[in-house]
Amino acid sequence: VANRFALPAYHTWDLFSEVALNEHLKVQLEIKNLTNTLGLTEGNPRDDLSHQEALFYARPIFGRTITLSMSYEF
Repeated sequence: VANRFALPAYHTWDLFSEVALNEHLKVQLEIKNLTNTLGLTEGNPRDDLSHQEALFYARPIFGRTITLSMSYEF
């Protein structure tokens, strides 16, 4: 069965950096979806689209998320 509805294309950029402050302590910075792109990853396969409404169910990608973490090795 062919797809009956095409979702628009999108691109995301992620960034990760890790710095060792000393032999025990590291700091990590991760940014996902750097440009805060909006998009849909997939539609609802159970929606037959026969009703021709302007709305449909789909799974969105998340907006930009930033994580800063530290790790310490004993």
